[in-house]
Amino acid sequence: MLWKDETLSVSVRGAVAISQGPATFAIADVGVVPPDAKPLCPICGRQPLADSSGEIRVSGTPHSLKFSLSPNPVSILNARPNVWLEADVEVAN
Repeated sequence: MLWKDETLSVSVRGAVAISQGPATFAIADVGVVPPDAKPLCPICGRQPLADSSGEIRVSGTPHSLKFSLSPNPVSILNARPNVWLEADVEVAN
C-alpha cells in the first residue's frame, strides 16, 4: 500500500476450518499500520491506518473461498487522516 510516497507493509491473516458437518468456516483480517502511527491511549498499541475483517460460513468443502472484508469503524475513526480500507480475500486449499 502506498502512503506518503512510501510503501507500507500490509498484514494479512486468516484461517479456514472444516467442521464435521457439511460446513466450512473462514475468517480473514487485513491491516496497515504506518511507522509513525500514534497510540490511542497510553496502554494501547499503535493504531492502524486502516484495517478490515470478515468471516463466512459455506456449505460443502470448497477448494477456494473468496469474500469481501468490512472496514473496522474504530480504525476509520481513529486513523489520521481517516482511511477506509476495503479488501477481497481468497483462501485456497
